[in-house]
Amino acid sequence: MKSPLLFMALDDLNNKEQETLKAVRELDQVPGNFGYKINLDCMMAEGVCAIIRKLPVSRPIFADTKTWNGKRTMTDLAKMLVDAGVDYFNVWVQADDQLAGAVKATEDSNTKILGVTVLTHYSDDWCRMYFRRSLEETVVFLTQRAKDLGLHGVVLPGTCLSAVKDSDLIKTVPGIRMEDFKDDRHKQEITPEFAAQNGADIVVCGSPIMKVLNKADALRRVLSRLTIAP
Repeated sequence: MKSPLLFMALDDLNNKEQETLKAVRELDQVPGNFGYKINLDCMMAEGVCAIIRKLPVSRPIFADTKTWNGKRTMTDLAKMLVDAGVDYFNVWVQADDQLAGAVKATEDSNTKILGVTVLTHYSDDWCRMYFRRSLEETVVFLTQRAKDLGLHGVVLPGTCLSAVKDSDLIKTVPGIRMEDFKDDRHKQEITPEFAAQNGADIVVCGSPIMKVLNKADALRRVLSRLTIAP
């Protein structure tokens, strides 16, 4: 079983660019299977190509676009991200048939589209209010829809991994947290071990690495805890 690919969320890149890039240069010396996630606000401020040029070329890039728009806009965005060499970007599954052009734009490229199901910020009650389904039922429904639409994978709460364990789509899980790091950003948090043992292919972790004093040690700790013994 392969250990998940870790994306570090560079959430402060737009507001604290020099400080964040300094941390990236330090972190990039750590061996391991990881890359960098850049947020929509940063891409809007400078453009995705300009941002990518500032990051290490040897690491994969996840453009966290969370797009839901019309077909023309989403197709053009996909073409731009493919041209920029982005490895992954995400869209809302609910964009549905408006995604056809975006999916086609990634053909014969290394860029993969991940469909957002439910954000880790939301709860079972939220899903019942908007979808008339439980959190797990909503994730299962949207995962199947993502497959039907030709997306390469999904973004889902790690607490729902078991519900989609039989899906062959790439499973991406945000909200990775350590026991000694607490905040109130995510309602659906899991540990690195839980993600690795329950079928996550990609995990996203930001604050537990980027908001501590010794970032390199924090990164090594997360990578170690994601490692699954053969």
